[in-house]
Amino acid sequence: MVKTVKNANGTTFFFPVQHHKHTIGNAMAFVSNGTGHVEHAPMVLYFHGMSWAHAHSLETYLSSDQGYWDIRTALRTEKLLLVVPWGGPNSQQGFAPFLGAAALTELMQTAMRVAIANGHTKKEVEHVPSPSSLVLAGHSGGGWALQKAANTKTRYSNLLTDVWALDCMYWHEGKEWVKWCNNNTKQTLHVRAFSKQGHEHLKPKVQADDMLKAPPKNADIQIVNVKHVDMPKTYAPEFV
Repeated sequence: MVKTVKNANGTTFFFPVQHHKHTIGNAMAFVSNGTGHVEHAPMVLYFHGMSWAHAHSLETYLSSDQGYWDIRTALRTEKLLLVVPWGGPNSQQGFAPFLGAAALTELMQTAMRVAIANGHTKKEVEHVPSPSSLVLAGHSGGGWALQKAANTKTRYSNLLTDVWALDCMYWHEGKEWVKWCNNNTKQTLHVRAFSKQGHEHLKPKVQADDMLKAPPKNADIQIVNVKHVDMPKTYAPEFV
């Protein structure tokens, strides 16, 4: 069952994702007010970070922690389809059910189907069109799923243009991202890491520093003074 929520930012659809007739999780698709037909817009598949408030659904996650994690407000004037699977309050391995090739395809295809059927056409579509392009993005604990998604081949992989890694490298994966860049030279990897030292968020900075020693040509890597919690709303509208 699809739940539709409209506000000043646009329209959000909350829906279950099924694979082999079994529900593997829940997700949302956000269509900003200026998007129009979603098949003519880029899809941004975003893996969120953990919930400080231990939210137990996407809806409560978006409204928790003073709205830090709700990037819809920053994207309301952009042309895109934002797709967010629910990884649970701890994110990280909570995204695992979505990360097989078939399941990841089903997530993106379902998001397109739901957005079209409940959006401008108001009817089911027999053949689900593809978006104009695909972006993979992750913040904080979503970095675990981001790299796995980037290395998973789906029917949409040929549409991938960019990957946004926002202060999310906690698993010593810098070298793996360098390898990914070298194997995917037509795509661009954007890395942002918080410059402050002396706490848990130093880990992404360490990985970014290592990557900067020999940065791939298709990698945009920066150590910035933007706080961890502000990364998604700061860089999502810049990168779209």
